[in-house]
Amino acid sequence: MNRDHEAGSAAVRWQVGIAADDAGVFRAVSLGEAVDAARIVSRDASVGAFRQAALVGIVLDLMPGHLRPTREAIGERLSCSVGIVERRELAWELADQQTRFDLVARAIRLVLLLRAADRY
Repeated sequence: MNRDHEAGSAAVRWQVGIAADDAGVFRAVSLGEAVDAARIVSRDASVGAFRQAALVGIVLDLMPGHLRPTREAIGERLSCSVGIVERRELAWELADQQTRFDLVARAIRLVLLLRAADRY
């Protein structure tokens, strides 16, 4: 996945006009925001058969450990069992690190844009 042409989060903030210290935009990602971003990013054709693992993995990687919901809460939000969440999490952990990084970076930019769209 070559994403050299994509704008980074700083460029996205500048383009949308998000202030660097806007507390309404720069805050921890909620479960709902993480799921929404993961659903959008994981649907990209470049994700392919890795989609289901990416859906769970992006949610987990967007949320800091002390704010991370339980696997039960993630499963409930994604309409799947805890066992499925665990299997998808393992598949995510075994995936190529660069692919994971790229998908999470895209999800972060998406969260910022969605928050900005609500505020501006």
